[in-house]
Order: sequence, then structure tokens, then C-alpha cells
Amino acid sequence: HIVPLNNRNMTTEADDTGESIQRSGPRARIKVYLRATNLPSPLTVLSQQPDTFARVSMIDQSVGTLDETANNPEGESYEDTEVVHKSSNPRWTWSLTIDYEYGTQVVFFVDIYAVRDQETSHKLAASLNELMRKKGRRFLGRATFDVQDVLGTSRNSKAKRLRKGGVVYAHVELQYETSASSPSNR
Repeated sequence: HIVPLNNRNMTTEADDTGESIQRSGPRARIKVYLRATNLPSPLTVLSQQPDTFARVSMIDQSVGTLDETANNPEGESYEDTEVVHKSSNPRWTWSLTIDYEYGTQVVFFVDIYAVRDQETSHKLAASLNELMRKKGRRFLGRATFDVQDVLGTSRNSKAKRLRKGGVVYAHVELQYETSASSPSNR
């Protein structure tokens, strides 16, 4: 049985008029930070360090269930980090801000890419969408993280190994928590 993501952890109650209302769990604004270590060099000269960036995509909960959006590119949104030059151990300054409801499943994917040549890297570092279209990059791997799993660790950080080598780390910081006392009529 699949439960739509946008209806998880909601309780239904009746108000004074007998109308049904749904209350959600506690909410927080969180920031997700990324870094990677020991990324493989996709270049022919193995001693040369790659220029790398990450594309972070997330399933849009408003579209429906995780299964429904898995093959639906319209249900997926993404953001790109900046290009980190000549590093197999990039620490991106970019962060993803999410309004998170505790107990819900929020999954995000981190795709790591190496820019194929220095000229392309310098010209297109400011325009990653153009870089993606021109195929001037090489896919290094994908890591999948669930916000709830990351928050469940002692330091709010989780590591995932990439198949081709290297490790991606996601770190979540709580920005602030909001109360769940305001009901939403459905």
C-alpha cells in the first residue's frame, strides 16, 4: 500500500462545526550541504584533478507518490552547485533549503559530474544548464539521501559510496522550527 507523500503524518480531526481538518507534524526549515572525497579522475591523465559539480534533484511531493514521480521528469526539480576546480575532494559552498515536516519522506539525489576539459569548465562554470546540454561533462555517480535518515544520525551527516569510486557526504542543519498548530482545511 502506497501512501501519497503529501498526506503522511497528518491526523484528521473534527472542528467545532464538525468539519474535517487535517493537522501536520512539526515543521522545520533545513539546509543541506554537500561535499565529496576521493572522486575518480575521468581524465586520461590520471594524476590531473577533475573540475566537479553536483546536480541535486528532489522528488516534488505535490505530484503524488514516490513511485508515481520516479519516472516523471515533471515531478523532479533540480539545482546545480558551483564548479569546484581541480579537486577530487570538492566542498561545495552551495546549499539547498527545504521546508521539512518531521516524519515525512523527502528524498534527494546527488549526481556528481566532472567537466571534461579546462576550456569548457572556465567558459561554462557560470552556466551549468548550458554545460549539461553541451555534454561537456562526465557522470561520476549518484547518491540518494532521505532527509529523515540524515537527521537521525548523531551529527546530522550521512555518507554514501559511489559505484565508480568516491564518497558523497550530505550534512543537514536546522535553520529554525515552526509550530504545527495552524490547521489546514482540506
